[in-house]
Amino acid sequence: MKTVPEKIKMIKHTLIPAVGIVFMAWLLSLPGWRVDLTQEKRYTLHPVTREMLKKLPGDVQVTVYLEGNMPAGFKRLATATGQMLELFERLSRHRLTYRFVDPLENADPKARRQMVESLYEKGLQPTNVKMKDETENLSEKLLIPGAILSYKNKEVAVNLLQKNIGATAEENLNHSIEMIEYAFVNALQGLMQDTVIQVAFIEGHGELDDYQTADISREMEMSLRYKVFRGRINRRVSCLDPYKVVIVAKPQMPFTESEKFVLDQYLMKGGRILWLLDKGQVNLDSLVGGMAFAFVRDCNLDDQLFRYGVRINQNLLQDVQCALVPVNIALQGETPRFVPVPFYYLPLIAPAGTHPVCRNLNLIRGEFVNTLDTVNPSASVKKIPLMMSSAMAKTTGIPAMISLREAKRNLAVRERKNPCLLGVLLEGVFTSNFKNRMISQLDVEEKNTIITESKPTRMAVIADGDIIKNSVRYTEAGAQILPLGFDRYSHQTYGNREFLMNLINYLAGDERILELRNRQVMLRLLDKARIKREKIKWKIINVMLPLAVILGAAILVQGLRRRKYRPLPE
Repeated sequence: MKTVPEKIKMIKHTLIPAVGIVFMAWLLSLPGWRVDLTQEKRYTLHPVTREMLKKLPGDVQVTVYLEGNMPAGFKRLATATGQMLELFERLSRHRLTYRFVDPLENADPKARRQMVESLYEKGLQPTNVKMKDETENLSEKLLIPGAILSYKNKEVAVNLLQKNIGATAEENLNHSIEMIEYAFVNALQGLMQDTVIQVAFIEGHGELDDYQTADISREMEMSLRYKVFRGRINRRVSCLDPYKVVIVAKPQMPFTESEKFVLDQYLMKGGRILWLLDKGQVNLDSLVGGMAFAFVRDCNLDDQLFRYGVRINQNLLQDVQCALVPVNIALQGETPRFVPVPFYYLPLIAPAGTHPVCRNLNLIRGEFVNTLDTVNPSASVKKIPLMMSSAMAKTTGIPAMISLREAKRNLAVRERKNPCLLGVLLEGVFTSNFKNRMISQLDVEEKNTIITESKPTRMAVIADGDIIKNSVRYTEAGAQILPLGFDRYSHQTYGNREFLMNLINYLAGDERILELRNRQVMLRLLDKARIKREKIKWKIINVMLPLAVILGAAILVQGLRRRKYRPLPE
């Protein structure tokens, strides 16, 4: 019969561990329970995300097209996407479900092509990658790094891959992982939104037409959050009131004082305006003959913008960080021979600062860009730089003669200036441009009262109307809309679309969701040079050290057992 101490000892050695194991199993089985020990809290969702997932009104299905054979970097992106969606699924109590599929698993080439075309029409961007096969030979494979979110009868596309020119493949994949939460939450916002936000493009002053702004308009409407309209400013002061954001895209003719008054009062009521303006009247197509004259374009908006706090300078930017154009270098009479040469009037602009609108963006392609100055300081208006030139830039006054020969000329160091401001965000309380002015002569209705101080609102001024302009290729089949930011010479697609969508989202009041763009995931890469240099050493350590530890432990245990159980001397 066991004594009391023996029973206590038995309980201590069997019952308590068993209870502990059961408790830990119960704790780990709780839905959504986990501890995030990572330094950057990569497995902790933003409060905005948690709130949205808990309030999902119905079932959302997510189909991720990152499955099958792919390079290691894309497998890491797929793993990170799966981990994020697992968190989403738990927090939504399985109202959001997800699955991974291989869009190219069908052996029939025609069926694969139809699948790719279908996903492209929905908004996903295929990409070609190079990878090694089983025989270590390089081969090219088409991947579609994206997802489709479905809710009721609505679908929205999410592109997961960031393709920033100048960044390494590892950095691009890391930026893609950082943006996963934002990409899905932004798409969910569009799916769940009951009412669409109305956005208006102003017409009547030679602005970009519906073909030239087709890509950004399509992108806005495919997000399911916006409805795009186009129209002229009429005599009613309230004609712009239904629109959350008004876009003035590269006007070429002056605004009347009455039209300026309507825009001013729209801003005073809390409306949001995106100004995309050019001071120089010149474009790339006018250089077909090799030379063009840059005239000054006056849209009669200088006084209004000055009152709000911005001045667009009468100059053109030349930047060493620029796009390429094909230039004929053959002598006269010889067969034309075109080579790509940097053209300083086509700057590749880096988004400025750490504002969520600008974070993790590709370079933005500009075309005959002016510079900005912030003026008229006011404590009630905050001015945030959005776009800056590189430090290797200079300005040229206009009128000026522009020639493709300048593409062959190096920009002298002495000509270069400090980075120039090219785009700015203004937010706060603005003063009306018509304060203390007579408005009786204006040809508008509803002018009995004038609002002289605005509600808290925001606007953005970009000194280049072409950053919102997509190229149009006219064929016998009709007009073909090229992607916004696409360079037809280098076949690179720059970050114009993403920048403008972020900016429109911010102007429309989505700053809480844009905060998710500030998420950072540390890129902890191995030293490839050291790996190559010390490969044999670390292989031996990884193989032999565990065996040595196990063998040493076995010898130690065996020695202790022999000492403990050796027979007593007679």
